[in-house]
Amino acid sequence: MTLLRKLLVNPRLNGMNRVHFYFGLVLIFSAPFLGKIPLIFFGEKLEVKAVRIVSHESVNMGPSLFLSLPKKYTLWEGKLSNKQIVLFEGSRNVLHLRGEVKTAYVNQNNLDKSFIISFAGIYNNENSTISICILTIWVALFLVYGDSGKEWLKLREIQKWYMKVFAFLSVVFLFWFLVIFPIWLGVTQGWPGIVLFLILLFFVSFQIRETIEYLVFSEEELKARFLKRSIKKREEVREVNAEIFKRRKRKNNRI
Repeated sequence: MTLLRKLLVNPRLNGMNRVHFYFGLVLIFSAPFLGKIPLIFFGEKLEVKAVRIVSHESVNMGPSLFLSLPKKYTLWEGKLSNKQIVLFEGSRNVLHLRGEVKTAYVNQNNLDKSFIISFAGIYNNENSTISICILTIWVALFLVYGDSGKEWLKLREIQKWYMKVFAFLSVVFLFWFLVIFPIWLGVTQGWPGIVLFLILLFFVSFQIRETIEYLVFSEEELKARFLKRSIKKREEVREVNAEIFKRRKRKNNRI
């Protein structure tokens, strides 16, 4: 707890710098693969063939339709070294044609742990979901507490703990909404999901811009940006009024 308290009070002085941040990113991104290493060493590598597509009922994780897990899987068949035939399901929503052959690592005692040697086979699973959650928390912690550059200095100038918690939650929300949420909608819902995200973004874009500006810029910078926008708006109004005056004058001259 003492080390954690030191990191939160002054992370740059007590060890949370860019090197630690990028090292943490490498560990987070490699975690799903590292979880496969025991099976690579102790499982059996063999050629498997796609048999058919199987479907399961969606597991409802909440009242929203968008919180349902994908339910289509490719069923793979292979023969172990002891001539035993095994069947296991591949990554969710990764579909292959019947008869397609791939290389896989199979756990004879727990077929659910088996996976196809591919990016989807390694990363399209629950471990990746956990990694994404950890990644969100890690990025938010670094931006609020770490040495992330002048552009996020305002976040680290916050002294009150409850304001730091609010800033942390705001960064987590922004990261999920602007990065993870559209990717997830695109993968699970396709183009309709992307269109839905763009519609939502259209309605909340102004509030999101204000939130980002509040988190990033200091009070002086916010005032300067507000003043700049006000001047630009006045100039636009002046130009519009001048154009209206010119058109009216031109019309009167014709008469």
